[in-house]
Amino acid sequence: MSWVWDQKAENGYMKRIEDAFHHEIDCISLGSIKNNMAISEYHLLWNLRHKYQHFRSDIFLNGIDGSNLTKDNEEIIERKHGMFVRDDGAVPARFLVSFLIQRDLDKHIHSYAKIKWALLQAEEGEFLVADCYHEGAIMPISPKLCFVTMTDDRMITREEVAAINRKSLSLASKFCFAQDFEKCPL
Repeated sequence: MSWVWDQKAENGYMKRIEDAFHHEIDCISLGSIKNNMAISEYHLLWNLRHKYQHFRSDIFLNGIDGSNLTKDNEEIIERKHGMFVRDDGAVPARFLVSFLIQRDLDKHIHSYAKIKWALLQAEEGEFLVADCYHEGAIMPISPKLCFVTMTDDRMITREEVAAINRKSLSLASKFCFAQDFEKCPL
């Protein structure tokens, strides 16, 4: 298996963002006070993971000899949040991807500063989820619940769910998923 980002990112800043988001959604309900930054950071992380998912080219350092490590040694170093150079002078791409995602989180999170996320609850029908929402301020979190911006918490009709599902389809890069496609109006 080839990892897209390293263990330090997965168990470090990404885990912190994921944990804060899951803490936020575990007991969410219409009208509840939201931690907008936790939602925004997760939305941005999701988009950045998508952006860098195909970045697989190792980086070669000219004039740098490798560290002559076994695969087991490499895994131990990475598990301890270290980085290594392979015998051919290659640094695995996942180390650069982790840095780029963290850099872009720091670079772009300010654009979310004034965003207020609202919770929509479907009266009827269920939400589709796109593989990525890019700049779209939509984030379904369950078949019946979806975060959006520029509105207030509220129940929405089947027709409004369909409009959001159409938007999800239009923003999807490669795929959408759902608990039950038969229940997702378009």
